[in-house]
Amino acid sequence: MAENKVIAGYLEGEKVKEGNGLVFVGTDAAAKWTVEEYEVVSDEKNVSLSSGILRGIAGRILLGPWGTLAALTAKKKGVYVVALKWKNGNKSLLEIDEKLYKCLVKNLF
Repeated sequence: MAENKVIAGYLEGEKVKEGNGLVFVGTDAAAKWTVEEYEVVSDEKNVSLSSGILRGIAGRILLGPWGTLAALTAKKKGVYVVALKWKNGNKSLLEIDEKLYKCLVKNLF
């Protein structure tokens, strides 16, 4: 699961959140008028362990051994590490979830 925060550089430790259709890094808006460029350093699809376990148990109870295959349908959660180069010359490395990533990309387009 993504931490939704700055993991290195400018504003390190600040939370990353969405509000009014914008992505905020601390109190700074990350938008095309404040960010010069961005780069996706890493994107991972992590299977939710709890989702897989719950689906496997429920499937086993309802469908026997074949029900354990339900664990394979566990929800996947995207985790993105994104490098931002701000127009003020600073750089930030963010770890964000898929929802924030999509909003960020939309605002930087």
